[in-house]
Amino acid sequence: WTMALTLVATAQATNANSYATHVEATAYFDGRANATTFTAATTATAETWLVMATTRLEREGYIGTPTSSTQRLQWPRSGVADVTGNGLDYDSSVVPRLMKEAEYELALAIGNDTALLEDTGLEGFVNVKVGPLDVTPRVGRRGGDLPAQVLRLLRGLRDVSLGQFHVVRG
Repeated sequence: WTMALTLVATAQATNANSYATHVEATAYFDGRANATTFTAATTATAETWLVMATTRLEREGYIGTPTSSTQRLQWPRSGVADVTGNGLDYDSSVVPRLMKEAEYELALAIGNDTALLEDTGLEGFVNVKVGPLDVTPRVGRRGGDLPAQVLRLLRGLRDVSLGQFHVVRG
């Protein structure tokens, strides 16, 4: 017995599991030739991909702070400058368009390769050789890595300083 997934894309909701709705994602992909995997999928399948994409995006660190202490997801946030160049901050009551587009693109990538977010098991190796078997992992592919298109969309939203050390010379 399995329970059907219920996609909740309400900003600041305590039970939100997606930044965007299936309708929004379908409209984004409307007319794109390379998006048929998503647009041809059942609503249930596409919504599962959207939730998977959001779950992965939630593992990133972002600039600013969540606007509500009770919201389940990291967005919306306050104190985030709009990277589109208008000199204003993003509206702290809604999820920015770029964040939603990153979710759509990652959902499409998951639909095209359902193993995209899984660890390969070879992340720590440049090459693995056992007897006559010689395996070189796919260059540039590490389990859980975000696709380049998603990283481009998140530029200016992610806090790239997280996990880095700052050295001060005295």
